[in-house]
Amino acid sequence: MSFWEKAGNFAKATGDYLQKQQKEMEQKYRSKARSLTDAQVLHATKNAQNDFAKNIAIEEAQRRGLL
Repeated sequence: MSFWEKAGNFAKATGDYLQKQQKEMEQKYRSKARSLTDAQVLHATKNAQNDFAKNIAIEEAQRRGLL
């Protein structure tokens, strides 16, 4: 196997791993968002530490009919 084939395989494996980690993190955030009270969800829509968490909070608020 050439260097470029090995590098390509490594890049693919790394990408697959990162996608899996992102999916797991998203599931974890969504699970936590569902356990929050309505007031906490609304607070999170304005004060989340990152855009990823903020978007999930907004989606949860919309799902509950708060926004």
